[in-house]
Amino acid sequence: MITIILALGLLILAGLVVKYVLIPKPIDTRSLVDSKIYYTSTSREWWSRKRGKYNLALVAAGISAFLAYAILGGLLIAPYDYNFEITLFTIFFQGIGYLFMMLIANLFYNLGYIVDKNFNKDNSQSYRQSLFNLGLWFSVGIPFLVPILIIVEYFVRFA
Repeated sequence: MITIILALGLLILAGLVVKYVLIPKPIDTRSLVDSKIYYTSTSREWWSRKRGKYNLALVAAGISAFLAYAILGGLLIAPYDYNFEITLFTIFFQGIGYLFMMLIANLFYNLGYIVDKNFNKDNSQSYRQSLFNLGLWFSVGIPFLVPILIIVEYFVRFA
């Protein structure tokens, strides 16, 4: 049952990657010219405007991944390993650790601007958006490695 859920999750993730990352959306230049965004904003400004969306996605991913960790750990690991526990201290400690990892993720976010500046010679908005989407989905996916490791641990140690 868990294998089916995991396979469906991976299939959904693959579909989202294809939809939002690999297939760039055409840009309606008329609406961009009308809203004075087309060539008035620099690459640095574009990346700065997207940072809030990036951080919001990281917070949502962190909370969702922690909930998945708590649920899967409670269902799969806790019945066999009595040392598995989630307390207010562990929640606080993991929250502080996740904030630190968000800081590191924001440092890597600057790589998007650097790659855009050095390799996007045509100032293509679709290139920039695809680069942002790739980095966003990669960063959002990393916290979900912990719940996946809970499932792996269950099958390796207890199944």
